[in-house]
Amino acid sequence: MKKVILTVLLSSVFLSGCFRLPEKPVTSFANIQKAPAKEQQWWRTFHDPLITNLGKKLFEQNPELKIALTRIEEARALRRINSSALFPDISGTVSTSRGNSEIGLTTPQTLTKGGFDTMWEADIFGANRAAIAASEARLQASYAHASDVRRIMIADLVQAIIEWQQARQILSKTEDLLTVQSKQVALLRARVEAGLINAAQLEQARAQKEQIAARIPLAKASTKQAQYQIERLLGQEPESLSPDLSRLIKTSLKIPKPDDTLNKYIDVVRDRPDVRVAAFNLQEAQADLRKAEADLWPRITFSAFWGIQKTSNGLTAVTASNPLWSLTNTLSAPLLNFGRLRGAVDAANVKAARAAVEYEKAVLLSLQEAKTAFSDYSHNFQAVEQQIAVLKHKQESIKLAKEQFERGLTDMTDVTAALAAHDEAAIVLINRQAAAALAYIRWQKALGV
Repeated sequence: MKKVILTVLLSSVFLSGCFRLPEKPVTSFANIQKAPAKEQQWWRTFHDPLITNLGKKLFEQNPELKIALTRIEEARALRRINSSALFPDISGTVSTSRGNSEIGLTTPQTLTKGGFDTMWEADIFGANRAAIAASEARLQASYAHASDVRRIMIADLVQAIIEWQQARQILSKTEDLLTVQSKQVALLRARVEAGLINAAQLEQARAQKEQIAARIPLAKASTKQAQYQIERLLGQEPESLSPDLSRLIKTSLKIPKPDDTLNKYIDVVRDRPDVRVAAFNLQEAQADLRKAEADLWPRITFSAFWGIQKTSNGLTAVTASNPLWSLTNTLSAPLLNFGRLRGAVDAANVKAARAAVEYEKAVLLSLQEAKTAFSDYSHNFQAVEQQIAVLKHKQESIKLAKEQFERGLTDMTDVTAALAAHDEAAIVLINRQAAAALAYIRWQKALGV
């Protein structure tokens, strides 16, 4: 009897492996299974210890990354569920009943039955294999989604750090400018009191001083806003980084130098994580379509039972040497379902077509973002170099104003005016440097490296 059961099951497995529906080729998107390039730590090109250290904490503490990892585990579990459909389902059963419903019984008897039930579906038309392919695509999409979250979070973190440095440096330069302007007001007041000039120049200088002073609260607010963004990305409470950030030495913003050769490799955006997510979504939709088509065909199921039973008086006992057994082969085919299965095929077909369009859209969007960000980055870098030249001229004007003052050719107001103009140019340079750095971040984010 055991040989009979084993023969039937092995024959079914053999048939299931021989009969396969042809796979639909992916001709337009042949590279969607291409292994992504190794992720680069582009943020290290800033050579900023703060960015490097907080970047390490981000990958350990960021809540969004933790959520993405749980989605991977969920996709793995769902894949195991679908993969189990290729194997037999074996369960043990034990039942006990009491009564006299059996033929020939006049007094109640207790009947105990136990054994093993086995059921297995021969996946001849590939419905189960298609479900497994869909779950595998979902798993790969979850991996790509985690990489995409990583891409976005590290870019957001570096952007917040750059904005924090920008606001902090603007605050420092604005305070220096306010000090210079206060000296200018004091000098003009003395000249007004001496009757050398009218009070209009003094009032104009005072108004300019108040305008400069009004920038300080805004710079402080921008500093706090950027700090809170950093702390949120790190999964920390507001103000938790204040002790560490307050001890940092003030440094200028560092901008990686553009490399024109990198623009030639802009096609790498086809491997960026969100594009890979769209590609795997396309694979999933195609697998769902294959499953919907396979559901139109008959299903063949094999089931078997082996067990023993015993009554309370032992008269009808069935032992292991003479067990209960049964073999059942079932062929079920859909006959009348009022369009349910055909509707599922149509819906899956539309879903696959939509996924193909979404993949193309993701590729085009990534190319547009990368091209735009690189253009912004290169032009902002040129603006930084031009502003550096402007700052050098301002420094030279300070030097000339001091020389004329020492020779008695002019008064101190010209020196303070030159200092104020220099500080204003320095603030413009900080903004230009920050704009270039933020454009570089957007470029790396668009490349998806």
